[in-house]
Amino acid sequence: MEFHLLGPVELRNVGRRINLGAAKQQCLLAVLLWNTGQPIPIATLIDHLWDGNAPRHARQSIYSYVTRLRQALTACHATIERTPGGGYLLDVDPDAVDVHRFRRLVSAARATAADRTRRERLFREALALWRGTPLAGVNGCWAERVRAGLEDMRTEACLAWADAALAVGESAAVVTSASAMLGAHPLNEPLAALLMRALDSEGRQAEALACYARMRSRLRDELGTEPGPVLRGVHQRLLGDIGVAPPTSGGRQCQTDRLIGREAERVDLTRQIAEHRLVTVVGLGGGGKSTLAIHVARSLRGRFPDGVAVLDMSVLTEVREAIGALGCLLHVTPEPPEDLLSAVERALDDRRCLVVADNCEHVSTHTAAFLGRLAARCRNLTVLATSRQPLGLAGENLWRLPPLHRQAAIALFCRRAGQELHPRTMSPADHEHIAEICRLLDDLPLALELAATRLRTFPLPELTRRLHHGLDLLFRTGSGEKHRHHTLAAAIGWPFRSLPDTERRLLARLADLPDGIDLATTEAACGFGPLAPVAVAPALAALVDRCLVQPHDVDGKRWFRLPRTVRVLAGGLPTGSGEPAVGRTRSRERVGSMV
Repeated sequence: MEFHLLGPVELRNVGRRINLGAAKQQCLLAVLLWNTGQPIPIATLIDHLWDGNAPRHARQSIYSYVTRLRQALTACHATIERTPGGGYLLDVDPDAVDVHRFRRLVSAARATAADRTRRERLFREALALWRGTPLAGVNGCWAERVRAGLEDMRTEACLAWADAALAVGESAAVVTSASAMLGAHPLNEPLAALLMRALDSEGRQAEALACYARMRSRLRDELGTEPGPVLRGVHQRLLGDIGVAPPTSGGRQCQTDRLIGREAERVDLTRQIAEHRLVTVVGLGGGGKSTLAIHVARSLRGRFPDGVAVLDMSVLTEVREAIGALGCLLHVTPEPPEDLLSAVERALDDRRCLVVADNCEHVSTHTAAFLGRLAARCRNLTVLATSRQPLGLAGENLWRLPPLHRQAAIALFCRRAGQELHPRTMSPADHEHIAEICRLLDDLPLALELAATRLRTFPLPELTRRLHHGLDLLFRTGSGEKHRHHTLAAAIGWPFRSLPDTERRLLARLADLPDGIDLATTEAACGFGPLAPVAVAPALAALVDRCLVQPHDVDGKRWFRLPRTVRVLAGGLPTGSGEPAVGRTRSRERVGSMV
């Protein structure tokens, strides 16, 4: 037998829902359940059911409701008793009522300070009892008061659970829960502080700073106040942790063991930063652009005495968010009538800083222009961006990240595989399988990391065989929000959705052609139907810019190829409405006739 108040008022007996009748009848039961084991005078019941505006027959209605509820409770071996004072009492085990069980679990969790794992579990069990808005379907002043009190209790329990969950390393779950709660309680500062801490634990500092910027703006606009000491304290710790400060002030140290096989690229990118004030690292998704850029940036703190700021542009897609996050990092406060952008420019003009704008393929045109404006106007500033395509800014110096060398790719795969591979027992065939996996995955660091995790399930020969047939195994397993690199398809295939029709058609046709063809063959084989021959060259150039097609020169002649990962993912790409399904077949036939 279970009584539910943390959602619609319900009674379930052995999993079967019992009909509780009309809303007033449910309200009567809710009052008795809320006061389980306590006598409730009829006058109080009448007041709670009719808010002081009871009809003349209210007492008779109470008698009728009690009679019907007693009939409903018969199968549950529970009863509503008449008390000597003329009221009613529901005698039932408090643990059979979800709201009392919730209170007991929360109290037990608060009393469990030493055992952090048990504390988190108790809070989680308590919150799992909620099924929606408490007392849903029951109206009146009493129900509203109880509902508001329960919502406050739930919010407090959620905050306590989140704090306990962070203590046991469940930051991803906290991000998911706190993000949803903040949508319902947009001015709750402790909740925002917990979300910022969870994002920081997940390595998502830019999102944490953006959360602070949004909360600060909200508090100013709606309440005319500044963030309180708790929220400010989390913000200050984040600023010190990320490192927008002189190198001597601390901050996270770059872990050099994360950079495998990129020494030549590290040296070259360092030189590019010394020679240019706006450098964009471009390359295929999952190729390691972010890792290299942030590693290099943090190694250059000595050259930028006023700090290195890292912005994750995948969550700062709008220019207002980017300006706000950078303003927070720089401790900028506008001086009226100055706006925040002018204040940021003024602050950067006086400082020798490096701003790393990571994942810029997600940003709007206005946000990209903001980065270009900063580089142009702030003479002491250097901007290092990463993107899957050029930003198209004046003064932009493009630096293409090449694939990992095969031996470095093999080393990375073995390192990520960890205990799943035992070097002393590996056979020559095992080494061949690893090299083949690297070839199949274009030596992409993300693809290799995802593939290495599959060795827990598949031995090397089986994993190699399955990767020959597709990339479906390359995903990340975990709780919380899906990351942009949750799957290889998300990392590489993300641009497919935004491709113009001509580029999407060309990419789909190229995916079915032999690897390595020249421009003339591409135009002849792919230029038909909705994709006119004259449109092939511009579309091909755009795909090269987006790193979806790779050019290479052999004996003075330029050839084009699709990375195998792109080819596999583009194989099922829709080519736009109106194109017949035989379009790809026609491309293959044209190439065949030219051979």
